[in-house]
This record gives sequence, C-alpha cells and structure tokens, in this order.
Amino acid sequence: MTETILELKNISYKYPGASDIALDDLSIKISSKEKISILGKNGMGKSTMFLISNGVIRPAKGKVYLNGDEVSDKKADLFNLRKTIGLVFQDPDSQFIAPRVFEEISFGPLNAGKSQAEAKTIVEKIISDLEISDLEEKSLYSLSGGEKKIVSIASVLALEPKIIFFDEPTAGLDNINTARFKRVIDGLYKRDIGLVISTHEVDFAWEWSDRTIIIKDGRVFADGPSDMIMTDKDLMAEAELRRPYLVEFAERVQKNSDEIIYPRSLEDLEKIL
Repeated sequence: MTETILELKNISYKYPGASDIALDDLSIKISSKEKISILGKNGMGKSTMFLISNGVIRPAKGKVYLNGDEVSDKKADLFNLRKTIGLVFQDPDSQFIAPRVFEEISFGPLNAGKSQAEAKTIVEKIISDLEISDLEEKSLYSLSGGEKKIVSIASVLALEPKIIFFDEPTAGLDNINTARFKRVIDGLYKRDIGLVISTHEVDFAWEWSDRTIIIKDGRVFADGPSDMIMTDKDLMAEAELRRPYLVEFAERVQKNSDEIIYPRSLEDLEKIL
C-alpha cells in the first residue's frame, strides 16, 4: 500500500462575509499514483478543498499534513506544500505569471532556486513530454483554451509535484482537446503522480478514475472505489448526481443476469455485447 502524501484532517472553512460554511469537518487522505474523481454539485466545497490542499488559503479549523508532518504557516512549509501538491485552476489565465510559454514554465523552477541551465533542462523535457514545442515561444494570451490548459499543466509539472489537483479541467474544451488532456494525464499517471480531478462530467469520471469522493455540504459524503460509488443508485440520487450512462445502459441490457458487468469504456461495452 502506498503511503499517504497529503492528509486533510477535520478541515473547516468559511469565507469572510459568507453565510454558509464552505467546508465542515472534512477529512481526506491522498497517496501517490491514485486516480481520484471529486464529484458534487456546485457550492459543495470542492474548489475550497483544492485551495486548502495547495496552501492558497489556510483552514479556519483542522490541520493539513504533508508526508505525515503538519504544515504550519511558515513560508518554508507552505512553499514545500505548493511544490509537492500542484494545482491546475479551471481558468488557466488566473495562474499565468509570465508573458510567454517558455518563461511561464520556467518560473516555478527558477523561483525554487534552480539555475537558468537547470530550469532550461526541466522545461525542455516537459515541453517534449507534452508535445508542445510549437508553443514555447508563443504569447500565452494568443493560445486557444485547450493550449492554455496544457501549458498550465506544464507550469505545475515544472515543480515536480507528487500530486496534482485539477479543477474542472475539461470544462469548455472541445473533443480534440479533451482527448489530448486524457493523453496527458495518462502520461502523468505512468510517472507515479497522484491525480485528483474535480468534475461535473460523471461519464469522464467513470471511465477514468479508480476512486471517487463525493463532497456534499462541505463534508465527505462518500469515498470509495468508483465502481462501487457510481453504481449505487440510492447513494448517487441522495448526492443529487446522475449515474454514468454506461452504468445505466449496462443494467438495462443485463437486467436478467445474475451478475451485472459494468463497462468502463466503449471498448469494454463492445466486449460485453
């Protein structure tokens, strides 16, 4: 069993001036090489959890642990947290700092104390791995939405994180860029990076994730293997989420079977049929 890298323990948070609490006694443990989908309706606390996990905001109550050690408010602790736990925002423009792609990806390593030569080596490898060499000299604001998304991932990768959080990464992407994003995260998973994706697209979550966490009213409503969570009709209904289409279809075509086999992809479905 892999060791826990990040632990949120009894986390509570309320935004200044807000009437409702964003997170309420939330506890989660995350290891490397996990594929986790975070599901829940809007306003349930998913994005707040991501911001606390990366140290952008600090919890009002509860503690954050990194590799078993409590993360304090000291700059060194917070820097180590942000280096280890990457965060890719839903809107890439909100995290860009530099004007051009190469400089943007270089910023993290240089800020972490790498030399120009070391940063260049890191950036060139990432650009090669993500197949974006055609973008490296371009202005960030001339890129398409899909290109910006990949560059934002590259800038997080440059810090060599152990876990990356993605907030609604496929929102607004066309089919081509969604497929490209899937190829990128498949490559990251092979590098033993833990991946945590907040999404409203339950069909994507069903096909991709091994573990599903449902957040409701700022708490962990359900946490377990995706093939248990997302096939549970009552649980998904109580969370006000629909079940994946492949799950619904599988139950209809196998309604007379003693044991229902749930396909995780169209390829799986073809084998069953």
